[in-house]
Amino acid sequence: MLRTVELTNPLTGAKVIVGAGQVILMGVINRSPESANRDVYVDSPREALVLAQRFVSAGVTVIDVGGQSSNYENPEIDVSLELERLLPTIRALAEVGHLVSVDTWKPEVAKRSLEAGAALINDTGGLQDERMVGVVADASVPAILMHIEGTRPLEVGSYESRSGQPGRIAEWMNERVANLGQRG
Repeated sequence: MLRTVELTNPLTGAKVIVGAGQVILMGVINRSPESANRDVYVDSPREALVLAQRFVSAGVTVIDVGGQSSNYENPEIDVSLELERLLPTIRALAEVGHLVSVDTWKPEVAKRSLEAGAALINDTGGLQDERMVGVVADASVPAILMHIEGTRPLEVGSYESRSGQPGRIAEWMNERVANLGQRG
């Protein structure tokens, strides 16, 4: 199921074509002050631009921006606060030509982030929410599929690792890819 994917900045038209098996680097920008991931935390869109430039200088292709900590020990924030953190940062990064992905499991946040200039969705909920799949399909944008125990990151602390995990994960991912393929 490997294929070529075109990543396009919706604000500038800048494109990167990623071939099957090709590796690209992603730099993470954290807009969540609750997060323990402090090395890449920024407090403003201006700080995000500076960090993004450092990433690009190091060979990064995609800037991944998150506004809600996905650590299960942190509280879930309201969609409006997540958008307040993300949208100005995504817009600022996209306006200067960066390819931006948004790190979220909330469909409303993904949709608004695409409108602000995000080029792809990094769904930390594993593309299990049919509303999120709908956002991705309707916008015809690439999405990053990750495995997660549960349906959203804040649940993972209650799950234990089990035997046969690699096989279960492969089966789970194949099911997700099949579902996404049916949706286009």
